[in-house]
Amino acid sequence: MLKWVAAFAVVVLAVSVLSGRFAVADSESDRNSLKREINDKVRRISDKLSDFHSRRDSSYADEALYLAREVSDLVSKLRDVKESDQDANTIVSNYPGYIDSFREGMRALKEIKRVQFLADGVADKCVRDEADLQTLIRAYVGRPDDADEATTKLPAKGQEYGRLYAPLLEQLKNAQSDFRNNESYVRFDISVSSSDPWYDVRDKYKDAASRMMPYWRDRYAPVEAACKRLALSDKHPDIEAALKDLQTYTGNVKQTVRQLKIDYNTWLASARKVREMTDQDHKELREVMCTKGVDLKDIEQKANAVADRWASQINSAYGTLLGQSDRLGERATSDKLKKYKGSKEVLEGLRANRTTLEKIRNSDLQGSNNPKIKAKMQYGTNYHASWSCSGYKEFAIENTYCDNPIRSGSGCAADCVTTGSTCEVIELKPENDEAKAMGNKQKDAYEAALQKWFKKNKDDLFKRYPDIRNCVRDGEITTKSSLQTYKFCPSESESKELGEDLSGISSDVSESD
Repeated sequence: MLKWVAAFAVVVLAVSVLSGRFAVADSESDRNSLKREINDKVRRISDKLSDFHSRRDSSYADEALYLAREVSDLVSKLRDVKESDQDANTIVSNYPGYIDSFREGMRALKEIKRVQFLADGVADKCVRDEADLQTLIRAYVGRPDDADEATTKLPAKGQEYGRLYAPLLEQLKNAQSDFRNNESYVRFDISVSSSDPWYDVRDKYKDAASRMMPYWRDRYAPVEAACKRLALSDKHPDIEAALKDLQTYTGNVKQTVRQLKIDYNTWLASARKVREMTDQDHKELREVMCTKGVDLKDIEQKANAVADRWASQINSAYGTLLGQSDRLGERATSDKLKKYKGSKEVLEGLRANRTTLEKIRNSDLQGSNNPKIKAKMQYGTNYHASWSCSGYKEFAIENTYCDNPIRSGSGCAADCVTTGSTCEVIELKPENDEAKAMGNKQKDAYEAALQKWFKKNKDDLFKRYPDIRNCVRDGEITTKSSLQTYKFCPSESESKELGEDLSGISSDVSESD
């Protein structure tokens, strides 16, 4: 009996040992399976973000968010079987935070995607329609005797544009409001090893955001200036000016050379007002480029606002002004007046001044689409791109270590960090008062962030930027910072190149017979 009991105990013990081994084996198998599945799904999230900036809908965002929920569920299961597995413990410790951050950032980026392409081509279409309207106004004002239909056709054309552009502008303003509500949440700044699949997710997210947000901004920025007059329907200021001019016109105008000269000089006074406005436009643009804006993008936004404001004012009477010049030309070449010297003087003045005024069609009247302003801004962009850095250019620092002085909460990017016995942080700025002041703040912040990164996670720092090791002496990193500038502020004479020089507007003609 005792032998039988002893034998039974041995069998039970053996079964127990084998069961334990199978349990350990099952736990390890489950753990490895979960880790593989988690990594696979995170890589699929990364795939969904490939070229996300160019996709026309947000379905890939929805799929990425769904995968993130699945990863979250798998991490919860892994927590139950992680034991002492180092990789499993890293996943369980870090991934819930990554997922929460990703969800918040991806929801915001999805809203940006919803509006990203809404303004495509709108400003250009408005510019074309505005030009067509100005041509129509000029034709009616230039030949008032043949323009009986102008009082109905011009308002009707304005109403046609109003029906198209008023609701479109409202839609785009709402889209801009949505954009602003979400842009501060477009971030996915996590500190993660380059071997972790979330590293690629983070980089692709940042790449998508860095392309999508400027895409909308650049296309929406010129819309209001280009379209707002058309959205006013028959209240378009130049339609109103043209109708007022036509209402005061009488075919019984005194057909004398003296009256022609008087009317020409009146017209010339209006042309000079346009010249004064373009001069003021160029002066304000120079002031912005020399003193306003913390970086190139900020300068561009401020310059565009000035250009659009002045373009709106000049545009409000442009077509009428040219139409009036056509009308004066008709009178000057009439059979009754063309033989007189005074008529020839008026014609010469009209030709010279009209040629000068027509130049602004493709510059000052374009507002923020003025190619001369764009060329100036592109110069700054090109300078940054071609600027030589003998170290790391666009040295990225996560917001874990650096608070962006320009955009609080965002990570930082030093223009250049050179390595040697000392790491030097170099910030490049246009020669602009506000930009230089901000550049000094940025270089100091980036230098402090580099020190902080070294102290908190130097292994990660060296992995991303291996040459930073050259700056370490006796266990400490040696740093300094400097500000470099390039000529951007135009001189007073150069400021005229931002638009057309209308100094050629001629003087009055003598009104004597």
